[in-house]
Amino acid sequence: MFNLEAVTPYLHAGTLILTPNNRLKNKLLLAFGKQQPTGSLWRTPKVQSLNEWLTQRWQQHQSASDPRHMKVIASPMVTRQVWSSCVETSTNTNPLVHPRLLVDQLSQAYSYLKLWRVTAQQWQAYGSDADRVRMQSWIDRFESHLATLGLMTEEQKLTLLSEALAQQIDTDTPLVCLLNFDTLSPLHETILAQSFSQLDRINSNQQPAQHISRTEWVDPAQEMWAAARWAKNQLLQNNCQSIAIIDPNLGRNRARLERVLAREFEPTHHLPTSPRFTMPFNFSAGTPLALCPIVLDAISTLSWHQRKSPEDANYWLNSPFIGQADDSDLRHWLMSQILKKARTDITLASVSQLLNAAREQSDLCPPDTLALWQEGLDKLQQWPNSQSGKAWASTILSSLKHVNWPGPRRLDSEEHQQVKQFLGLLEQLSEADWLGKPLTRTDMLGWLRELASRQPFQPQTPESPLQILGTLESGGLAFDRIWVLGMDDSQWPPAANPNPLIPALLQRELNMPHASAERELAFCQSLTANYLHAAKEVVFSHAKRDGDRELTVSPLIAQLPLSLQVQAPVPSFTPPAFEWLQTLKAPAVSATELNQLRGGSGMLQKQSRCPLAAFMELRLFAKRPDPASPGLTALARGNVLHQALFYFWRVEPDVSTLTQDDIDRQLLIAVEAAINEINADQQPRYLANEKARLIRLLRPWIGFEQQRPRFSIQSLEQSLSFTLGQLPLQLRLDRIDTIDGQWLLIDYKSGATDPKKWLGNRPEEPQLPLYAIALTDRQEPVAGIAFAELRQKDQKMLGIASTPFCDGITSPDAKTVGFTDWPALVNHWRESLLNLAEELMTGITPLNFSSPQSEAYLAHLNPLLRQAEQISLEQHSPATETTR
Repeated sequence: MFNLEAVTPYLHAGTLILTPNNRLKNKLLLAFGKQQPTGSLWRTPKVQSLNEWLTQRWQQHQSASDPRHMKVIASPMVTRQVWSSCVETSTNTNPLVHPRLLVDQLSQAYSYLKLWRVTAQQWQAYGSDADRVRMQSWIDRFESHLATLGLMTEEQKLTLLSEALAQQIDTDTPLVCLLNFDTLSPLHETILAQSFSQLDRINSNQQPAQHISRTEWVDPAQEMWAAARWAKNQLLQNNCQSIAIIDPNLGRNRARLERVLAREFEPTHHLPTSPRFTMPFNFSAGTPLALCPIVLDAISTLSWHQRKSPEDANYWLNSPFIGQADDSDLRHWLMSQILKKARTDITLASVSQLLNAAREQSDLCPPDTLALWQEGLDKLQQWPNSQSGKAWASTILSSLKHVNWPGPRRLDSEEHQQVKQFLGLLEQLSEADWLGKPLTRTDMLGWLRELASRQPFQPQTPESPLQILGTLESGGLAFDRIWVLGMDDSQWPPAANPNPLIPALLQRELNMPHASAERELAFCQSLTANYLHAAKEVVFSHAKRDGDRELTVSPLIAQLPLSLQVQAPVPSFTPPAFEWLQTLKAPAVSATELNQLRGGSGMLQKQSRCPLAAFMELRLFAKRPDPASPGLTALARGNVLHQALFYFWRVEPDVSTLTQDDIDRQLLIAVEAAINEINADQQPRYLANEKARLIRLLRPWIGFEQQRPRFSIQSLEQSLSFTLGQLPLQLRLDRIDTIDGQWLLIDYKSGATDPKKWLGNRPEEPQLPLYAIALTDRQEPVAGIAFAELRQKDQKMLGIASTPFCDGITSPDAKTVGFTDWPALVNHWRESLLNLAEELMTGITPLNFSSPQSEAYLAHLNPLLRQAEQISLEQHSPATETTR
């Protein structure tokens, strides 16, 4: 992204090259390094940014031990505080003027006056003497205050450096190359002229663009979408080229432009399930660190000495960057109590009182976690009223540590960088000690917020072929293609914006920044010319309307040809056309849909409970979200139970001769293997409790198994593919026992069971009957099915078999089962389950529930089932109609 052609002679001659900023310097050195032969040694060229070179010269003059030079350069934050103090104590300050705005204007005016070397005579020639006296009094008070503290400003440093250079006699000053400088202040020009005998000003980009065009769009949003789509299409054609999108108002438009680019390049990035990843583009402008959530929550934690609204308090309690991993129930309880109090503000003391009350709620969180929360809040309440900035930094770190900031979860790369920058800001609090007075709590928070709001956060990411730049950051860089946004007459050139504290005529006479329309025009003409030489293809764009304002093309690009190329329409995100279906009779499952219809016995279970609900869930994917659960979910607990029994029986298929010690030892091994197999982000203490619970549950079950008549295990966790009619099914059975040459199919259950759900014309628990049908068709000796009910208070087997294999298993009879022998029962299952499969395949969808329990279980689908409207639908819809 840098053209070395113009600077190559200077590089080879060893001439010092100065750049306006570090970004351009780094790009130049990177481009030079890529040109060097691999494996060879080469001398680093003399390239420095202007500020870097000035700092180096200043350090050289400081070694001369001039007392005027032995001062510390005040940081921007300290400078602002000194200006604020001057404004507060001055009698010249208008009470209607906003203090913060006045400080910004004073700081800028002071910099202009020093860098443009304005004299009293110049001011008097163009402005009011009263205004000059008032401004000079502020400056005198400001510089006197700084001198008392042993500090100086950057502008004072440059003035002293210029004076020192003027006294030197150096007849052998070298040549310097000024690369891509658009403007320099008179003071900078003087220092350079005093240091070098010759100043060569060059631009790195000298070749004009081969293709230049402009486009116009309805509004700025459509313009951004067009630029993003253009950049994506260019990279799809050749991902090795370098592309830039330049926005003159990048600081204001950054967030919106980032959303557009992210949506275009990574359409699913905004979905909650999408992981965070590095986007394929880089921004030159960062976002304020204070707006990063992890820093925002840290500052919110530190501001608890002030009262918070209930909304702010609950936002803080919801933060993922504080607290412990096992305190979600405690947080929810605290939030509910805060809302119940219905107070307009919440104090830290009131939250501490709620924590004391939470001790009576033993199921909210472990006692250790509650103690950590109380300790963290106590630490925040024990702050001193005032102390030094360095002491405040230590207090803040200790307080954040006690509330477990930045949180219990693993941080991603960007969050790590944000934490690192925030800790760096805490170190800058020690600069407050230069002012010679302690900071109160309010002052400290003001310093921290100011530092964080003025500190841009720019994540460190790999170099990308697509760069998003502002007007100044793009200077001197070269690309294959460039798109420049916002080229309308309202902002290119922008309106003049002179400093209100310096006479406007004086600013125009000295050509100060933003002083006049003529200067803004000249500056934009220079930038536009640079754009026209910075790439092979350059596209300028502008919007025709911004809200209610009509916009026209900037006169600087009006002569360029308007592109007639048809652009792809900007996504409007309108919802797709809906397909209306008659729910009284759904379409049959097509061949394409059948390839996507995958499942096991659960599909027939849903069809049995309610055909219409089965259609919604299986074919329209109306899924019930898993309820939030502390610890392992019910599904995870069931999986752990099944896996523990699998590992136990795989090692010990015969338990008849095992002692209790042998059983306990093998159960511990099996349970640990099952726990380790799941991906559970849980605390060790919780997992230890879960292991103990499983062992207490399984120990009596193995004792029950020892009392059964002798059996052997035929298979464990057996999978089977089976097609019922036209419906493909994937089945998995927990266990098959062999007893006297006959098979008993077993399904583990951790809740109450009822074998009656196997019976009737619409079995609600079809898994074991399906397995009985499939294995019987394979000529296997299936003789019974059984639920293994593993409950802490009652453990037993319940089933139906041709022979009562143990207590709880009964033989078929006409009174309770409806069939007098096992083969007749299997044939009944084959017929009834085949009917369910055919209903599902052909789209039979009546709104009929198999039981009140099924209706309650499916209550979450009520908005889709429209139960109250079924009679009306039947009356007004022809039986043959399939669409509406």
